[in-house]
Amino acid sequence: MRRIITILILIFILIFVGTRVFKKKPVKEVKKTVEMAKKRKAARRAEKKAGGLEKREKKSKEERRKERELKKLEKKRLKEERKRQRELAKLQRQQRKKRSKKKTAGMYILQAIITTDNNYYALIDGKQYKIGDEVGGRRIVKIEADKITLDYFGEITTARVGEPCVPLTTLKTKKQR
Repeated sequence: MRRIITILILIFILIFVGTRVFKKKPVKEVKKTVEMAKKRKAARRAEKKAGGLEKREKKSKEERRKERELKKLEKKRLKEERKRQRELAKLQRQQRKKRSKKKTAGMYILQAIITTDNNYYALIDGKQYKIGDEVGGRRIVKIEADKITLDYFGEITTARVGEPCVPLTTLKTKKQR
């Protein structure tokens, strides 16, 4: 009895699998999808061709010449605009540089003190001075490691590194004259 049941189950399984494997595929559906795809391609091509024909309408020589002139004028305008932008940017850069620079030239600022073999030199506005030289009407009397002493008609003043050697009030009056 058990053998018969197992054999019947096997037969049903084989029949079920066989019908699935050997079942015919629907040819009509495959053909329809292929035909529809071809139609879509043909329709797209026809649309492209129709659009191309509309675009390729014949234009007179006069119209083409006018279009070329308009394109040239547009290119020229764009070129001039770019040139103007470059010049404007250049001017702005120059203005930024002018603003950022410290205006210390001509203010007689002591920048450094240089020592060589017990000889001291003062670096004022990028120029080298020694004892006895005049800076802005003031004579250098003494140069030490961190400061210099100046004489102006008997009035003795000292200036440290980074400070002006000549009072700013004198500089302003000189500029106003």
